[in-house]
Formats: sequence, C-alpha cells, structure tokens
Amino acid sequence: MQLLPSLCKGDKVGVWTASDPIVNTPASQWVERGAKTLKQMGFTVVNGATLNTQTKYTAGTAELRWKDFSSFIKDPDIKLILTALGGENAHQILPLIDFELIARNPKIIMGYSDPTVFLNPITQFSKIPTFYGHHLASFDPEWPWFGDYDRDCFERIFIKAEHPFEVPPSNNRECWREGVSEGRLVGVFNRITGMILGKFYHSESPQNYDQTLKAIILDITSDFKFPILKTVDFGHFSHFCPLPLGVMCRIDATQKLFKILDPVIQKT
Repeated sequence: MQLLPSLCKGDKVGVWTASDPIVNTPASQWVERGAKTLKQMGFTVVNGATLNTQTKYTAGTAELRWKDFSSFIKDPDIKLILTALGGENAHQILPLIDFELIARNPKIIMGYSDPTVFLNPITQFSKIPTFYGHHLASFDPEWPWFGDYDRDCFERIFIKAEHPFEVPPSNNRECWREGVSEGRLVGVFNRITGMILGKFYHSESPQNYDQTLKAIILDITSDFKFPILKTVDFGHFSHFCPLPLGVMCRIDATQKLFKILDPVIQKT
C-alpha cells in the first residue's frame, strides 16, 4: 500500500460530483459554505465541471464524471480530491475507472455515502488507501455536525501525518460485543475480525429504534464472534474522522478504543 503525500497550506483541492447534480438549495449552499471553510483553512478549492452540470438525474454523463475525476488525478497540483456530496449514481462510473492511472498518480481521495462504491475498488486495484470521510459539503460550518473535532482529525491525519493514529471519540461509544481484534479496514462478515459502526441517521426515534438496531446487528452477526464497537465518529450527518480504507487497524471494543496502525500519509 503506497503512502500518500501530506497536505500543506496553499495546496489545491479538486472537488467533483460522482452522483447527483448540485443545482438546487440546500445542497448548493452546503457546498458553497464548505468551500469557504476550506479556503479559510488555507487551501485553494478547484471546482470540477460536474459541480454545475445536470444531465437528467445525474451530474453529467458517466463519461463526463469520470473525465472530471481523472483530470484531478492527472493534475500534479491537485493534492486532495473530494466529492461534493453523495447521491445514488456513482456506480455508473465504475466501468470507466482507470486503476493504473490512479496508481501512477497517488493522492488523497475522499468521500462517503454513494461514492463509497468506488473507494473500495480503488484501494483494492490501485493499491492506495482511500478515505471514507468528508464531502466538501461536510465542511459547512452551519451543520451542527461540523466543528473542532472534524478540523482536528483532518489536520492530524492529513497535515501532521500522525502515526499510529488513535481515533478520538466524538461522543459516547458503546461496546456491543466485547473483544480485541486487528485487521484491514475493509471486509465482509466471513473475513473480518472486528466491526466498527458509525452513526445511523434517523435510527433514534420515540420507538427506541436504536436498541432495535443493536438487536438487528447482533442477530445478523450471531454466527460470528468478532468484537463490535458502536461509535458516532463517522456516518451520515455526523462528526467525521476520516478513515483510511485498506490499512491495518485495531479495535478494542471492551475498552472502546479504535486505532489506525499502518502509516498512511507521509509528511512532506
């Protein structure tokens, strides 16, 4: 797994849309305010063509979205590539991705929700860590989920290149199944050694659905013995500590600890 160069103030951040068009409020306002925050943090934001494009229900054709993404991959001045927001259509670009191109131009690629569909394949086939983390919209300071926690995690991971990195809790964590395990931050039930869960948006309700959620998770994993740690440190409409996919980590569900073990970012 290649190490990725760290970020410095003044670096360029390429922003594109993998899924849905961003032409209406409030999404366009989230993105606009998120860009303002990144600029205040010292970065230069470069908007891709897809940010102002709509082809029916997508942000341009799959070919246009791949062209937008690949232009940032090939540009040596772009140090971080962010999705602007999520949606439902990122899978359409999967057949077009040039994994060798990405491997030859390693840089930080980050997003979550729908864009997760291409993060895991890039990690697998390009042999670089990708990051399950912020969209550009996630940096909107008017979101109640963005604050000091998010800034601190971003700076410690991408600018200071801390390693190993103990993921700090953004709020209370819960041990859903005791134990300690190490493994790569990807997988499926019959191959993983531990499970860490983030925030499940709209899972809390007067019907106490969150407890039902716990029961569901424990039920569908009842044939396995791996530890399970429930957090609110990532997920939809949540505080966000970027998680590098494909690298070794340790989960101590009993003590409610989560640590990234492998180096991911190289200080430049």
